[in-house]
Amino acid sequence: MSAEESVPLSSEDCPVGGSAPVLALDTLVATYLEGLGQGVSDPVETVNLGPGLGTAELAYGLDQTVSAYLEDQGLPVEHFQEIQQDLLNALADTLQERGLADHDSIAYDDFGNADGAAVLGALDGHLHALLETPLHPEPLLEFDASVGHEIQGFDY
Repeated sequence: MSAEESVPLSSEDCPVGGSAPVLALDTLVATYLEGLGQGVSDPVETVNLGPGLGTAELAYGLDQTVSAYLEDQGLPVEHFQEIQQDLLNALADTLQERGLADHDSIAYDDFGNADGAAVLGALDGHLHALLETPLHPEPLLEFDASVGHEIQGFDY
C-alpha cells in the first residue's frame, strides 16, 4: 500500500450517518512528520550534536497523531490499532520510496503489516532526510493552458 492511498474504515461504531470516514494516509503521514519536525528546531544542528528524537519519542508522536485523528473524526478508540498500523505501513512505504530503507530492513507479518519497531528504528535513522525533503515533490512537467502543451518545470 502506498503512503498516498486512502483506506476506508469499517462503518461500525462510526459517528452520525453510519458511513466510515476515509483515512487519507498521505495526510496522516505528513501530519506526523510535521509534528516531529516541530520537535527538531534545526535538523543540521541536531545531526551534529548526535542522535535525534529517539524511538520512544517517535512512538509517542505516532500515538499522539493517531489519537488526535480519532478525536478529530469522532471515531471510537477501537479503531486506534487499525489506524496506527496503517500509518506504520505508510511510513514504511515512504521510507522505501525515498530509498531510505529497503524492503528487507523492515519485517512484515503474514498480513503485509510492517513491524512497528523496525519502522520506528528506520525512521529514527533517517528522520532528518525525511524532514529535509517534501513528501510531495514538485512535478517535473507542468501544463500551461495558454500554450496548450506541456512545458518543462526546470531549465537546462
